[in-house]
Amino acid sequence: MVGIVLLGVFVLLLAFGAPIAVCLGMSSVGAILVQGAGKPLDAIMSVLPRLCSSASSKFVLLAIPFFILSGNVMEKAGISGRLINLAEKCLGHIRGGMAMVCVVVSCFFAAISGSGPATVAALGLILIPGMARAGYDKAFAAATVSVTSGLAIVIPPSIAFIVYGSVADVSVPALFAAGFVPGIVVALFIMAAVLIISRKRGYRGQPSGKSVGTALKEAFWGVMTPVVILGGIYGGVFTPTEAAAVAVFYGLFVGVFIYRTINSISILVEIFAASIRATAVVMLVVTCAGLFSWVASTVGLVEKGSAVLLAVSDNQWVVLLMINIILLLAGMLLDAISIYYVFLPFMLPIMAHFNWDPVWFGIMMTVNLAVGQVTPPVAVNLYVGANISGISMERISKAALPLIFASLLALVVIIMNLGLIPQVFGRIFAGAFDFQAIFAGFTGSAVMQGVKRGLFSNEAGVGSAPNAAASANVSHPVKQGLVQMLSVFLDTLVICSATAFMLLCSGVEPAVELQGAPYVQSALAASFGTLGPVFITVAMVLFAFTTLIGNLYYVDNALAYLLGHVPSKRFMVVFRLIAMGLIFLGAGFTLDLVWNLSDVLMGVMVLINIPVIAVLSRPAAAALRNYTEQRRAGKNPVFRAADIDLKEKTEYWN
Repeated sequence: MVGIVLLGVFVLLLAFGAPIAVCLGMSSVGAILVQGAGKPLDAIMSVLPRLCSSASSKFVLLAIPFFILSGNVMEKAGISGRLINLAEKCLGHIRGGMAMVCVVVSCFFAAISGSGPATVAALGLILIPGMARAGYDKAFAAATVSVTSGLAIVIPPSIAFIVYGSVADVSVPALFAAGFVPGIVVALFIMAAVLIISRKRGYRGQPSGKSVGTALKEAFWGVMTPVVILGGIYGGVFTPTEAAAVAVFYGLFVGVFIYRTINSISILVEIFAASIRATAVVMLVVTCAGLFSWVASTVGLVEKGSAVLLAVSDNQWVVLLMINIILLLAGMLLDAISIYYVFLPFMLPIMAHFNWDPVWFGIMMTVNLAVGQVTPPVAVNLYVGANISGISMERISKAALPLIFASLLALVVIIMNLGLIPQVFGRIFAGAFDFQAIFAGFTGSAVMQGVKRGLFSNEAGVGSAPNAAASANVSHPVKQGLVQMLSVFLDTLVICSATAFMLLCSGVEPAVELQGAPYVQSALAASFGTLGPVFITVAMVLFAFTTLIGNLYYVDNALAYLLGHVPSKRFMVVFRLIAMGLIFLGAGFTLDLVWNLSDVLMGVMVLINIPVIAVLSRPAAAALRNYTEQRRAGKNPVFRAADIDLKEKTEYWN
């Protein structure tokens, strides 16, 4: 009977359009009154004050008002406008660039504010009119801002993660560490969708007058905001709650002393008034939702609800599909905080039954609810976007459908691979922000290893890559220089990161006996069986063979250049015999000796290259300006040494 009253009053009030806090609170009070039949006042007075206090007095929840305050401070500080200028300079000139700018900036500011509606309100006033002036459909612009801003509850720091951690008793820093990459995955899917739509509709890029350097300089303090907050959390310098307070003071410092946009008492009053209103609403929902959750658990609804789901199927994927459908439907009606308190108690026993990682489940649930923020009828982000843009909910909802579909595709990808995220990215961030280890090893092996690996990651400047680049037949040297910059990106960020993720996802722990190739072979064996080591062995043999052939070719050409003529056949035969001997000799060296020799030889190349780079920096900068000017003029750049007043004789570019 009590359970029927609880759910009945809740659904009835929700159907009449009552605020969610009222629905949760009144249904809970009604259930308590029924449960305490005969002495309703005693029941209320004995239970209600204690429950309301315990629901809202957890230390971790103190971060909520501070993050709300920090979001408002950052907005008034002018950080959002500067971030938009930076992103526009980087991406705005390409086809569909403004839409991509919208996605990037929304994600970035979402990481600062932690609130979807706040992000829409802060950025919509700038981005929506800007996209409309650039020729974009206004509904499409508003939908892009609204949908992407939903990631505010996924990309840390996230108020939703704080609430989930409080309800499920899960580490908030672990949720922050695990939530970053899924948030980026959803953003990439949305970016792909807006890019396809932009190209289909012919939305062209808009050139920007500012340079990237100028825009970055202006936005530097805004860009550093997530670094300060997340770096401190992951590094163990402060807790999420303390980080929220640090974010407030950081924003005030930037707004008052750096940008000087917070320059009056009235602005501070406006910031605090807006923060108090938002905090009051959130904490009222938290209190009422906590009361609802306690009543549901007391009357046995939690156990019955969990049993119903488990009775349908014992297959975890079937149950997971049902849970996601329930969350998507709930997201259409309720806000994320209420859903955590109402539905999470039902799902905790299911998590325990299937032995699901609570961090894994929290990320999945939060990404699901991020989609719920933009799914009508209760799509709070869309309502804010429609209000700012002055268009109807019907138009913005229709424009948002492809972006919602892209978000759902990303959700599927995340669910299928999410089991690896907590431990993989938790280890990455823990290692990256281990400040004690950083400072302890600053003067020791950390710097030494960093220098060694830095030499190899920047091979495009000191290794064999320039040799190949020098042989390229292009009309302007800057063209090949830009390609070489891309090679650094591919080597360092793509190939190395992909290899690291593969190793961490394999489950094979690094050990002294597993250094270099043996570690890679073991990781592949764990993932692909016996085929893995065979593949990596064949790949390494082919790589080594082609590298040797390429290096010998470079040497042949270098000898011809240094001698001024092609060496005699006898000389080359002797030289190649010596080279073959060195190759066989090197094959017998220990791994440590090979790496140490490589480090020394790479260092020698650096000592040679750095002075040369310093000498050539001026003509290189002039060549870049020449290339840029020709590109802006719509020409295919062609280089002549005389165009940059290069008086020295060149061998090719004349």
